[in-house]
Amino acid sequence: MPVCMMNKTLLKKALPVFLLALCAVGLVLILREDTVPVVGEETPHEHPVNDIPLQKEEVAPAFANLTDHKWLLGYYTVYSPNDHKSMRSLSQYHSFMKEVSTLTFDVTASGEVVGQTPLDGVSLAEASHIDSFAAISNQKGYAFDQEVAHQLLNDSQARKRAVENALHLVTSQGYRGVNVDFENMLPEDREPYNQFIRELSDAFHKADRQVLVSVAAKTVDAPHSKWIGAFDYATLGRWADKVQLMTYDEHGTWGEPGPVASYPWVRNVLTYATSQIPAEKVLLGLPAYGYDWNLTAGKGHHKAVAWKSMPSLLQAAIKYGSNPAWDEEMRSPYLNYTAEDGAKHIVWYENIDSIKAKVQLAKQYQVGGVAMWRMGLEDESFWQAVEGEMK
Repeated sequence: MPVCMMNKTLLKKALPVFLLALCAVGLVLILREDTVPVVGEETPHEHPVNDIPLQKEEVAPAFANLTDHKWLLGYYTVYSPNDHKSMRSLSQYHSFMKEVSTLTFDVTASGEVVGQTPLDGVSLAEASHIDSFAAISNQKGYAFDQEVAHQLLNDSQARKRAVENALHLVTSQGYRGVNVDFENMLPEDREPYNQFIRELSDAFHKADRQVLVSVAAKTVDAPHSKWIGAFDYATLGRWADKVQLMTYDEHGTWGEPGPVASYPWVRNVLTYATSQIPAEKVLLGLPAYGYDWNLTAGKGHHKAVAWKSMPSLLQAAIKYGSNPAWDEEMRSPYLNYTAEDGAKHIVWYENIDSIKAKVQLAKQYQVGGVAMWRMGLEDESFWQAVEGEMK
């Protein structure tokens, strides 16, 4: 997911000690090692494409091995050889999780699957009776690449190789299934993507493996819209075993400051999604991060802040006269403060109450479970909030 960072911030001029304290608790998130990658920051560009029609009259077979429990999935990332944050999260909080998805693999335009299995994480998941999924994406470098997806999806032989390679990866490395995380696709690649998921599901179900598909959150279909147009909820929900809604990044660099995932927006996404996909197949995405916007600098100047870093920031803010607030309509907390350079800031973030509200929505819509982005950003209170509401 595109990368955002949390840099140093100060609440008052004469607070060098406060700056050191913020750094000490990890508010500085640098590049891939400490960042919060999120959905939606790249701006897709349209290119001509040849659609591949899906045979709509076919009905996807029921997959007998679908689990009937409520999923509680965490996204496991490794951004550098020394990045052990997700592993530490799994070690500490594995009792809360039922599934993990390792975002450590990419697919090339020719259908090769490249990346590395985090063997320690997969082994610990297995020992903890947690199903693991190998997430494959269309990333190239640090960004989701439209051309990679376009070339792959519109080449039947490349799709076939990708299916075969993904299945070999899953069966040889101890994974329960695959998690397809393609983003920033051309709207015109909607039908080729449907075809790819159908072919993938056919092969995986024959091998007694599952297919999880991550999709951009939307409240209407909008098949010609950038970023969301390629996701045909109804067709993807027919073939995939689970569909994970990326219900985060409602606000970002592309617009004004606001909640990462407001209650009304999440509710509207769920309303649309469950009208297209069987509710038991839907996983609601939960963010374990927020954003700090520099209001003085203007649009595009925001940095990510991890769930586990917020308590220290809030304590310092309260000490120096800035109090957190709660938006009842959005069911989201926020914080206004002034930095050392005089810049005005607002932080929209998640807390126990906002997460509980979203999990309550998941229960109300009777979806198949939840999925959190991402492991290593949270502390135990995040999982306790989720587990407490899911019971």
